[in-house]
Amino acid sequence: MLVDSAGVVKGIGSLSTSGYHRTPGEWAGRKVLRQTTAGGRLTYRWKTLEFSLNTVGYRFSLPILPNEEPRNLYDVRGRHWFNASADFSFTRKNIHGFGEAALDANRAAAWVLGLVITPSPTADLFLLTRQVSLRYRALYANAFLESSSVETERGFFLGITLRPSPLVRIEAFADIYLYPWLRYRLNAPASGTDYLVQLSYRPHKKTELLFRYRKESKKENNLVNVEEDAIPVLFATSRTAERAQLSYLFSSRIKLRTRVEWLRIKPLPASLRPTSGEPAENGFLYYADLSVKHLFFGGDCSFRWQYFDTKSYESRIYAITPYLRPGFGVSAFYGSGSHFWISLDKSLKNNILLAFNTQFSRQGDSFSIERMGLQLSLKLY
Repeated sequence: MLVDSAGVVKGIGSLSTSGYHRTPGEWAGRKVLRQTTAGGRLTYRWKTLEFSLNTVGYRFSLPILPNEEPRNLYDVRGRHWFNASADFSFTRKNIHGFGEAALDANRAAAWVLGLVITPSPTADLFLLTRQVSLRYRALYANAFLESSSVETERGFFLGITLRPSPLVRIEAFADIYLYPWLRYRLNAPASGTDYLVQLSYRPHKKTELLFRYRKESKKENNLVNVEEDAIPVLFATSRTAERAQLSYLFSSRIKLRTRVEWLRIKPLPASLRPTSGEPAENGFLYYADLSVKHLFFGGDCSFRWQYFDTKSYESRIYAITPYLRPGFGVSAFYGSGSHFWISLDKSLKNNILLAFNTQFSRQGDSFSIERMGLQLSLKLY
C-alpha cells in the first residue's frame, strides 16, 4: 500500500495472492484493493485439431505502482491490464503437438511450442521450447518456466520416459534456459541448466521404490559481504539433490511411505568470487507417512514425522506438506528441527465431510503448534 503525506492511499506496490493475514502489514492491506475480472474463450475442434482464442481483462480500484527498481521496469502497472492468446493442439499417429502465443497490455509477446512423440510402446519423448519477451507480463499465469513468475525467459526442454519392463520406469530430462533481463537476486543476464534422472521399481503391487538424482547450475547475486559491494556480483552455484523413497502397502487399510533426501550446494569454478568466500552447504530431510483407513469410528487417519537439518535458507529442501483435504502445500524447510502432522477425515451422512489437520514443530527444546484447521464440507451433487 502506497500513501501520500496526508495518509491517503494513492496506489498498490504489489499484489498479494497468498490469502493470508498473518502480520500487521498483511492485515493493513486487507480489502484495500478491489479487482474486477472478465474474460472469454472461443474453441474450434476438427478431428484431432483443437484451436482456441482466449482473452482476460482486469480493472483495479487503485493503480498498481511497482517500485522503481530496474527489474520492475515492465511490471503490471496502472488501473487496467489484459492478456490475450491463441492456443492449439493436435494428434497425428504417434505425435501430439501443442502450443500457445500470447500478447499483453505492453503489446509484448510470449510463446511455447511442444511435441510428445511415442516412437515405441516402451518410450516417450518430450520436446518443448519457450520464449517470454522482455516486456511481457501476466497475472495469475501458470506457465512452463524455470521461475515461478511469468517474466522474460528463453529455454529448451528435452525429456524421455522409458519402460524397459512392467516393473521398471526410467524418467530423465534436461532443461537449458536463459534470463535476458534483471530479476529477483539477479542483477545481470544469466543462464542455467537443470538435469534429472529418476528410476522407479515396483517388484509387486504392495511395494514401490524410487531413486532420483537432480543437478541444477545457475547464477545469482552473491549475498556475502553485500555491504562492501556497490553492485553484488553474480555467484555461480551447483545444487545437487539425491532422493530415495519407499512406499509399502501393508493391507488395504494401512500404507507406509518414507523418504530421505540429501542436498549439496557448492560454488562452481566459474564463480567471480573466491571459493573461500562461499562455503559449500549440505542439507538433509527425512519423513515417514503412515495412512490408516477406518481407524476411529470409520474415519481415515494419517500421521507424518519429519526431520530436517540444513545449514541455512540457501540449502533449504522442499517437501509436499498435508493440509485439509483435498489440499496440500509445498513448503521449504531449513535450519534444524522436527515436524509432526496429524490428519483425520470422516465422511458423514448426506455427503458431509468432516476433516481435521494439525501440525506441530520442535526446534531445539521448544515445542509449538504451527497450524490447526477444522473443515466441514457439503457435497451438493
